[in-house]
Amino acid sequence: MKDIDIHNGLPEQELRDFFSQELVKYWISEIHNKKKLVRFDDTDPIQWAIEDAEAQVEFHQKRVEILKNRHAIVRLIKERGWQEFDVSDHVLNLYAMEMKMNFIGTETEYNNLIKKLENE
Repeated sequence: MKDIDIHNGLPEQELRDFFSQELVKYWISEIHNKKKLVRFDDTDPIQWAIEDAEAQVEFHQKRVEILKNRHAIVRLIKERGWQEFDVSDHVLNLYAMEMKMNFIGTETEYNNLIKKLENE
């Protein structure tokens, strides 16, 4: 089964897919959010310190934005009584993203999906 098919036939399938894809997007964004390395300049160490501090601020501002967005998605999932389940060992990655989509749903729905995958 492909990761984009894990929510097929469930209520609010499109919303579950959206939540799962957004979580992947924010995880990947966080992984790729790196602090810019500022080369040390011993002729002007104060200017270097300023540029290094600015790079740290930029990194943390982006990190806060990513975390707030991820937190919002997680809250919306929980408000529906759903959870996020890792099914990466059971599904193919259709989008060739760095990560596979997770299953979004109830524990019962997750257990039913796993049974279905094991029978395929």
